[in-house]
Amino acid sequence: MIASIFEIYGMKSLYKKYMFIALITILALFVGLRYKTGYDYSGYIRHFNKSVIIDLADTRIEPGFMIVNRVFKSVFDNYFVLQFFFACFFCFAAFKFITKYSKYQIVSLTFIVLLYFYAFLMAQIRQATAVGIVLLATKYIFSRKPVQFFCMVLLASMFHISAIVAVLLYFLYRNYGKVIPIVFMISAFVLGHKGTIIMLLLYIMSPFMPERMSKRILFFLENESDVQRPNEYYILLLILIAIFLVLKVKNNDKKTSFFLNALAVAMILRGMSIGVTLFNRVSIYFSMYAIITYTYLFSVINFNKLKDLFLIYVCAIMVFFGAPYVKHITETGHKAHFEPYYNVLEHPYKAQFRRDWNEE
Repeated sequence: MIASIFEIYGMKSLYKKYMFIALITILALFVGLRYKTGYDYSGYIRHFNKSVIIDLADTRIEPGFMIVNRVFKSVFDNYFVLQFFFACFFCFAAFKFITKYSKYQIVSLTFIVLLYFYAFLMAQIRQATAVGIVLLATKYIFSRKPVQFFCMVLLASMFHISAIVAVLLYFLYRNYGKVIPIVFMISAFVLGHKGTIIMLLLYIMSPFMPERMSKRILFFLENESDVQRPNEYYILLLILIAIFLVLKVKNNDKKTSFFLNALAVAMILRGMSIGVTLFNRVSIYFSMYAIITYTYLFSVINFNKLKDLFLIYVCAIMVFFGAPYVKHITETGHKAHFEPYYNVLEHPYKAQFRRDWNEE
């Protein structure tokens, strides 16, 4: 966060470049070298150990992910090598994406850490890989190459079926004005309080979806009552910030419109997640683009000579987006991500028997 503040205030380009590289490298090492840490760890290592004998057609885990598991199992026979590879891949994709499209690169990386470090980077290897593939495909959206983009989305869906929703990104490269996004965001927030209606619609639509996606949707809906629901007041504030950006940012070009539209879709999905948390899971494909849009918060407001007031404003924005981060730090028990953090290279003997995760 401190580096982000320095960048906003005007860090020299050379310092910013090396600082950004250093920070994203640290992130890759920290996430990639974790030892028995993360919500989905036990499931991932179980699939890794069975990957050489499992029938790809019978597993509910996507075939692309299992094929990579099979390769790493055969060559290295070490799950943590695979984990490190996937962490480096996502960070590489994020590095390429942020470097090309963000004015505030360190700020964008900070937003990713604050919003998605615990529940995403430290847990969801399959979806993080799918998101990374989609980010690398962004250039095909702007160059209007639908075949290449849809092929990349198809590849991403081979690692997490939810990536299919990223197809919508291609159609966000246009100016829809300001009224339409705002109306949809507000409507989604209202509809989110009608979870029963949304669930009924998903049940009706599921038979017409690809089989693997249909099964995953039904699985999430059946377990909806066991999932912790997002804070609706926090989501309301996120939507208000999105409305503010849509109104204030001048979308004179399609690229700016694209990032504003991606933010709007992310908020539509977050609003509907109040009723059905499944939407929160798929919103990540649009929220990663919203990371770029959030950096506009430091450009649309000009405090002129009131530098102290601007500093307070910057800190307030960072603290607000860091709220989920603080929540995860203070939240203990029920498979907490850190309790404590262990490293592959150096960890105590007791770490081998951490909770019920000793499944090698």
